[in-house]
Amino acid sequence: MKITKRTVSFKGKFLKVISKEIAVNNKKYLWECVRKKDAVFIFALTPKRELILEKLYRYPLEKYEITLPAGTMDKKEKYLECAKRELQEETGYWAKKFIPVFKFPMDPGILEDIGRIFFAKDAEYNGRENREDLELIEVIRIPLNKLSKFLFTPPKGCVADLRVFGAWKIIKEKKLI
Repeated sequence: MKITKRTVSFKGKFLKVISKEIAVNNKKYLWECVRKKDAVFIFALTPKRELILEKLYRYPLEKYEITLPAGTMDKKEKYLECAKRELQEETGYWAKKFIPVFKFPMDPGILEDIGRIFFAKDAEYNGRENREDLELIEVIRIPLNKLSKFLFTPPKGCVADLRVFGAWKIIKEKKLI
């Protein structure tokens, strides 16, 4: 298998559509994928062991998603700085320590971007949200011992992001909680 050609089919403000010509067994195929900026996800836990989640409106889905605070690397900054900024801007919470936990392909069948999970222990509210106009976010605090039930039965009209489960499992496996 060899990628023989890459062509940008579309370039927008936040993403590019890339057509890749692929040679496999002397045959040529076309694969289309999307490139957007890498993202950070923050598993932030309060001193009372409440996970900070967001009920965030997702325009492509046309519904709300229950997800971790997150954001894309849209500024010239390091991943850690992005995680700190996004937690503060979206939720009004901050933490003294952020631990990089895991990096993963976001949706490798179509996306080229990488996600990174950070753990923020003892996150405290300071009320300094600074959301963008299109970020329709409601901050939700869920005790860890009620997280499974909440995610399996999200509020009406919402879907739960599988990355919340994944981050929780990884952070437990690494014995951070």
